[in-house]
Amino acid sequence: MTAENQCRQGFSLIELLAVLAVASLLAGMVFALAGAVWRNARAARAQAQMETIADLLEIYRLEYAAYPDSLADLADRFPPRYAFDEHKLPLDPWNRPYRYATNSPHAYALLSYGPGGTNDTNRWIRFGY
Repeated sequence: MTAENQCRQGFSLIELLAVLAVASLLAGMVFALAGAVWRNARAARAQAQMETIADLLEIYRLEYAAYPDSLADLADRFPPRYAFDEHKLPLDPWNRPYRYATNSPHAYALLSYGPGGTNDTNRWIRFGY
């Protein structure tokens, strides 16, 4: 058999390694993008939950002329169909309780410590009046 009569039988090792390197690069880019989307979705979910809690705080203030002393008081006043399942307060997307404080009948602060926890103040999600 001469070299001209032989046909190639498959891919060379270099070709397989090149395809594997390109596929790995693309997979890494997809996973990095998915991680960013996941982080943004958690922050958006925390903001939506805090807006729901803020709406309930406003309803409470309209009924009682002041904000509640704690979120537990808020959960006890509203039936589960509003926002809280069986009078339990929701946790933020990072499985920590929302923080609530009020020092006057007309103002409150509501926040989530975000993904960084208590020490990373730049990543806190704040809501309040």
